Parts: sequence; C-alpha cells; structure tokens
Amino acid sequence: MVGASPAFGRKSLNAKYPKPDFTAMEEYWDIVTYEYDFTENGIPTFTVVDDALHRLAALDERKSRIVELKFFGGLSAEETAQVIGVAPVTVMREWGKAKAWLYRELSK
Repeated sequence: MVGASPAFGRKSLNAKYPKPDFTAMEEYWDIVTYEYDFTENGIPTFTVVDDALHRLAALDERKSRIVELKFFGGLSAEETAQVIGVAPVTVMREWGKAKAWLYRELSK
C-alpha cells in the first residue's frame, strides 16, 4: 500500500489543484528555498512537474516510480528499493539520472 500512495497523492494534487495560485504567499518566498524553479510565468505549478514525470515515465517507468516514491512519498533509498524490488545502490543511481533528466526538462 505504501507504493501506491505517492502516485495517488500526485494525481489527487493535480486533480484538486491544477493551477495553484501562490501570489498570496509572495511575502514568504524569501524564507523558502527551491532547488529548481518550477514556475510558469513566475508562479510555481505542480502541472509542470507532473508533465515532466509523464514524459519520464514514457521513457523509463522505473525512474519515474523512484521519483514518485522519493519526492512525493518521502521514502528513503532503502525503502524505495524495497518497494520496487531492487538494491538501494540501484535506486541511488537511477535517482541521480532521473534528477538530471528532470532538471534538463524543467530548464527548457
């Protein structure tokens, strides 16, 4: 059941909040740091990330699943490895490749 919840969470977030409006939170942006700039016209969106994850899933389902479990599910490499059925070192290697791919896609 743990493996299904991150994907469900991502899908329910996009269904409930397709275009979130963070303009009311502008005064707090300076205390929140982002490693990547997931924005559309200056407004962070979940749909940009979701679209990129769908493209990644079309290329490599396992990398997409690792991103879902680690990023949206908050699982460690060991926990993710247990859910997927691979070694933790494989999760870390795939996680690094997936992050690099997503960074490139989201920087376009």
